[in-house]
Amino acid sequence: MAEIIGIKENEVLIGLDDKEILSISPDKLNYTFPKVGDSVEVYGSGDNIVVSKTQSQTFSVPDYGPNTKRVSKIAYVLLAWLAGELGVHRFLRGQVGIGILYILTFGGCGIAALVDAIIALVKLSNYDGPDFYFDSEFGSWK
Repeated sequence: MAEIIGIKENEVLIGLDDKEILSISPDKLNYTFPKVGDSVEVYGSGDNIVVSKTQSQTFSVPDYGPNTKRVSKIAYVLLAWLAGELGVHRFLRGQVGIGILYILTFGGCGIAALVDAIIALVKLSNYDGPDFYFDSEFGSWK
């Protein structure tokens, strides 16, 4: 995959797969706001070159620090919805005390468990990627 390795006023430098460096004018780019590090595809040769940015499906994983617990979104939502009364999702977050309280009160008579499941569903769009992030010491959302 080719990559933009340098940008000057009237020149864009592209590193190709075969270790060659291609120098083109910015008007040959088929997208706006190029940045160093963009993955691109080069079409054509000679004066008939067109460069397009490749679309990536990667997720940016935030760095929340060492006291972070990653939990699968799917697992958390399913556990909160199906086993919320037993507090399994709270144990998964690292909140053992609240998990035991959920067991003793059957999830606050189901009300607290239902609230937790709804909150988990609402939080789905707040997190990129497949995981939720919790503070591993207190179990709070990050």
